[in-house]
Amino acid sequence: MTSIELSEKLKISHKTIIRCLKKYKNDFIQFGNMNSCILRYGKGTKGGRPLEFFNLNYKQIDLLILYLSPNNNIIRKYKQNYIDK
Repeated sequence: MTSIELSEKLKISHKTIIRCLKKYKNDFIQFGNMNSCILRYGKGTKGGRPLEFFNLNYKQIDLLILYLSPNNNIIRKYKQNYIDK
């Protein structure tokens, strides 16, 4: 899953997710490669800033969610379900 898809599902800004991934990069690398990709807009468009995103595996997604703020209701419910497992 990409960091863009994850930000949409968790209803958190993509910038917040990228900031967390970069801050704790060494922690995430322990669970696999973090492939960074850059999305550039094609010719003929007005352009814009290229968008950086990461491809994450399930363990990295779990770790990211545990690192994110508990103030978000969706994240709190995910953490509660994670503990119930």
